[in-house]
Formats: sequence, structure tokens, C-alpha cells
Amino acid sequence: CDRKFRNFWGSTRAVRRLNDTICVENGYSIVEDPKPHGKSYNKWLGDQAKPSHREQLRVMIDQALEQKPADFDGLLKLLTEMGCEVSRRGQAIRLKAPGWKNVARMDGKLGKGYSEDEIRAVLAGKKEHTPRKKAAVQSEPPK
Repeated sequence: CDRKFRNFWGSTRAVRRLNDTICVENGYSIVEDPKPHGKSYNKWLGDQAKPSHREQLRVMIDQALEQKPADFDGLLKLLTEMGCEVSRRGQAIRLKAPGWKNVARMDGKLGKGYSEDEIRAVLAGKKEHTPRKKAAVQSEPPK
């Protein structure tokens, strides 16, 4: 080749066709119906990413709510039994998953449905809690 390869839209298909004709001429097998493969970066990252600190806390809150505590203090006690550190600073309740050094406030920072007011409404029976779909717990914290 005396020029560099120009990657144009559909060049993969053109190179595949050229490769198939060379293989047929030389008696090699070809893939008749190639299936598309590969994922977009977002899908790949979603499969590979470990759950974040907030995701772990959401999972712990979901597990505690499944045990149907009587009141909000009972929920905080269940979270403490699971290994979550619960502290209060001013008006905000702060949670820290086991093995992590940073805290997350329970004032809407955990996402929709996980603020203190919303969880109190769930425990009072005024609202229904729907857990997040991604429910995986990381085995060890980052270093």
C-alpha cells in the first residue's frame, strides 16, 4: 500500500467483502451471516462498574425496609445492625456503608424515594417504596 487507510462510513463492510473474496479465491471458509457484536461504552460500563457508595446504601435501605420496621428509629437500628454507621449532624442524618470513609446525607442525596421524609411516609403507610433496579453489593471498598 502506498497510502494510509481512509476509514469511511461502512468501511468495515467493504473490508469484510474484500476479505471474503480473497478467502474464497484461496479456498478458505468465510462467515456467511456475521452477527453484530460489541456494546456501546455506556452499556459496557454499566456491566463492569462496581456499585457506588450511594448504591450500596440504597440497597441496605431497601433490605431494611423489607423487614418492615415499626418506625424510622427502628429502620436506623436495622441499618446499624447491618454495619452501616448512622450519625446525625444538625438536621441531616448521615449514613456510611461498612468500609467506606465518606458519609452520604439522607436528605435527597441518595436519590428519589430515599430522603428522610419519603422513607417516613413509606413507614407511615402513606406512600409505597419501589427499590432501584440495580441491586448488587460490592465485596470490598475502594482503596
